[in-house]
Amino acid sequence: MIWADILHDLMGLVAGALLLAVGLKTYRDGGSVGWAVAGAALLVLNSLEVARRRLARRRKAAPSP
Repeated sequence: MIWADILHDLMGLVAGALLLAVGLKTYRDGGSVGWAVAGAALLVLNSLEVARRRLARRRKAAPSP
């Protein structure tokens, strides 16, 4: 299960980074800034999802008295 989580995190990071890179190249070539914004948003959302999952796992692992 942990390896699946790590793979999911990496795939989200790769997808966001690729979208951001394509967006920046498109913007530099005179295209819309929307692709760059979408790539940055995907990176931020992926980071928030990773943080949420890790916090939920930490809460679940804590023993209750």
